Amino acid sequence: MICDGGESGLKNTSINRIPLILLKNISMKQLLIIIAAVFLTDTLYSQMFESADSARNMAAIEEKPMLLYFSGSDWCPNCLRFEKTILHDSVFSDFVKNNIILLKADYPQRKKLSKSLVRQNDELARQYNPHGVFPTFVLFSSDHSTFSYVEFDRQLAVDFIALLDEKIKSFPAGE
Repeated sequence: MICDGGESGLKNTSINRIPLILLKNISMKQLLIIIAAVFLTDTLYSQMFESADSARNMAAIEEKPMLLYFSGSDWCPNCLRFEKTILHDSVFSDFVKNNIILLKADYPQRKKLSKSLVRQNDELARQYNPHGVFPTFVLFSSDHSTFSYVEFDRQLAVDFIALLDEKIKSFPAGE
């Protein structure tokens, strides 16, 4: 049985994903570790946009560059590797929170996306990933006047951050 949030008062939170049977057989310390892990995992995902308009608006408001990430989240080996080694890294999560806006254009095989999200992602791909290479990363200046492709070559989070930083610094001043 999965906690649906009904009686516990938890609505639409990550804790709802923890099977109740697991909660009955663990100590308080183990429960706190599980809860912390669930919330820390969701931290970056709460900073990741699926809506291009929302991401662009936030980039403009916060005057931050935007990183567009084309992903095949449930089938592409390098996308899965990126998610595991980079997206789940706390250093990268802090970098995103403080320095960039992250937009994910996903092309899953098993997960169903809304028609409007598919249309949006297809339009983004037509413009910035016409050959359908996954993962592909496109870094935009905060005003979207400049963009640059960023290569993911199985590097560590700190190396990927350094590459992003280098690209950001290469944008003309004021962007």
